[in-house]
Amino acid sequence: MERYAALLVDDEPDVLITQAELLAGEGFAVETAADGAEALARLRTGPAPDVIVADRMMPRMGGDDLLKAVRDDPGLAQTPFVFLSALASADNQALGLRAGADVYLPKPVDSGVLIEAARAADAGKGFAVV
Repeated sequence: MERYAALLVDDEPDVLITQAELLAGEGFAVETAADGAEALARLRTGPAPDVIVADRMMPRMGGDDLLKAVRDDPGLAQTPFVFLSALASADNQALGLRAGADVYLPKPVDSGVLIEAARAADAGKGFAVV
């Protein structure tokens, strides 16, 4: 079984720990970052993950700015990107998808949906959960 690498980005430590344990239990090699700035620093110094799962509202650099930086970087632009956000309205989901996210999940998210979304994004099968 191939092990996929996921970068999880959220400023809420409890959410980050829960997501990391969940994906690690499903075979993902997981790295974490507390905000977009930390995530971008990791992305620029190491190998690109198979999927990025990020919150939108974070200090220093939010998910929207992280997504833009990822899509603007030729070495990272094709990395699957999942938004996981409390900004759950259909308008916010559409905005995130138009900005370039492959998947948009509203918080709180069912654990099975998060796992399948990470796998689907990695396989290039983006979708939105409304």
